[in-house]
Amino acid sequence: MPGVLMLETLIEASAWLLRLTDDFRHSVIALREARNVKYGNFMEPGKSMTVLVQLAEQGDGWASFKGSGEADGQPTVSAKLTLARYNLADRNPVWKETDERLLRHWRDLYSQLRVPAA
Repeated sequence: MPGVLMLETLIEASAWLLRLTDDFRHSVIALREARNVKYGNFMEPGKSMTVLVQLAEQGDGWASFKGSGEADGQPTVSAKLTLARYNLADRNPVWKETDERLLRHWRDLYSQLRVPAA
């Protein structure tokens, strides 16, 4: 797995955690900054990566995370991430319907991804 995809995995996991933490209040979540990115062992084809992200801090319009990935108990990637969060209508009220459509999309996608509790 290329390093950029391992990093993208941390970004996506952080974005989902932020959506859930914010109860899907923001239609757009985007990477603002990735710092201290470190790569460990190579991810061989067929291997699975376990990802851990923690919400470290948040403010108005942003949230920062610490994230790491490992495969077979060996580190593969780690980074500190800052994500921006906002609604399009906050910048231009014309985009309110688009926000609503995006939020429905994220909720629907989460309902398909979510693994029911055992």
